[in-house]
Amino acid sequence: MLEVPCKTISSESGKALKALATAMKKMTDPSPSSQLHLNAAKSAVNDLKNTLKSGTTQISDDISNLLAIIPDATVASILIDIVKSVEDLSEAVAELSLKAKFKRVSPEKPQLLHKGTIKPFVEEDDNVEAQQQPHVVITVKEIENNNDEDLRVNKKPDREQERKEPLEGFFNNN
Repeated sequence: MLEVPCKTISSESGKALKALATAMKKMTDPSPSSQLHLNAAKSAVNDLKNTLKSGTTQISDDISNLLAIIPDATVASILIDIVKSVEDLSEAVAELSLKAKFKRVSPEKPQLLHKGTIKPFVEEDDNVEAQQQPHVVITVKEIENNNDEDLRVNKKPDREQERKEPLEGFFNNN
């Protein structure tokens, strides 16, 4: 019942702290991901509060039920305090990055080193069985050098070799 929001709060708070620590270490502005993780943790806190509110209405006057919820309420309270502390820390890191003039880093797009395509390859062959066997042609082009030469690899199993190998081992052992 409380497990999912508690795990989410812990995970998202940890991710936000990691992003803030990276920003401090590299002396760059905090990444937007830290704020996204913090917002996800806050949302999980709201879910946790709603779950606790709905659970407390079901508790009767029985003292054993009240004692059973105390550990859960304690964990929830600590997690809520952690999120508040991470939020305060996030604001402090943002202020420090502004006053210390940390570098602004724009999100980088990943660079593709190679562009490749895989296309089926039909070989003109009289042997119908050979045409039905699996094979692939891979075309690789380098982007950096603008080299248009294609590298073709024909992966076609050699059926004749496969037929010979098991028999060779059989005759050598006898």
